[in-house]
Amino acid sequence: MAKHAKNDLIGLLLLLAGVIIGSFLADLAAGIEWLSWLSYGRSIGIGWPTPITVDLVVIQFTFGLSLHLSVAVILGLAIACWAWRKWF
Repeated sequence: MAKHAKNDLIGLLLLLAGVIIGSFLADLAAGIEWLSWLSYGRSIGIGWPTPITVDLVVIQFTFGLSLHLSVAVILGLAIACWAWRKWF
């Protein structure tokens, strides 16, 4: 695998880890009064809160995409970007 492609894969995995860890921390912080600001966020998306459904009698399609961004997720993404730039 080329070095550039390997760095891109590592960066993608770091970003994914940042999102997952940030989401986990936001869920944990929601129950703690002085850390509840980490769980503050908004949901955006296409077909949100109910997905868009196209019924063609023979087949039915359901489309939807939602993204929930919280302060902890944004911090996780920022730390992942910083780590990628620093070490790779």
